[in-house]
Amino acid sequence: MIETRCAGVALLLRAVLDAHLPSLLSNDDFPSPALSPEQRLQTVLLRCFEVWSGTDSASDEPGESLDSSVIPAEPEHEYDAGFLLLAGIDPEAEAIHLPGTLSLSDLSSFQQTWEEHLAGLRLTSTGNLAEDLLRLWARWLRGFADSSVPFLLENFIRRPGYLSVSPTEIKVEMEQRTLDMVLEMADYLAPIETIAWLGGRRLSFTLSAD
Repeated sequence: MIETRCAGVALLLRAVLDAHLPSLLSNDDFPSPALSPEQRLQTVLLRCFEVWSGTDSASDEPGESLDSSVIPAEPEHEYDAGFLLLAGIDPEAEAIHLPGTLSLSDLSSFQQTWEEHLAGLRLTSTGNLAEDLLRLWARWLRGFADSSVPFLLENFIRRPGYLSVSPTEIKVEMEQRTLDMVLEMADYLAPIETIAWLGGRRLSFTLSAD
């Protein structure tokens, strides 16, 4: 069992899949042409996880949007073990070789592709990849689709928990929150089947008392 400071980021993998982000990144050099498609997805996911969880100190500032600054990753940067697992990386790997910095609001050549794709989903880009994915996910939250970014993160995403891994499944156990009924109504606590970058495993969710 792996402890994670923010098990709720797993909920947003549904938006990653709905946005076809793995496929889009496989056909683009973002964030670095030196990376394989798998590494590009891992890098972007880890940066999104850090912003959604509030790991980046600037993202904790109150406001209507996520911080758009570069998120540093020093050579000795220690990623949350749960984040590594959800990004498709072995948490016990001796070394994690990823780019040192990545701005989620400076998408270079990927920006136009991303904006056009979101337009097809009837969503306007905010200019920040992590926020766009959060907004895409929130569209099905009845009564809360237009809530502020800080509200969505604090009430739905930022909660500790545990991940249990088997050859076929990753089970996500999260602390209960007052608005979890909204997640149930959106069917967001239903399992996500066959996630390719997780070795084809399904992702399931359970809630536990605080």
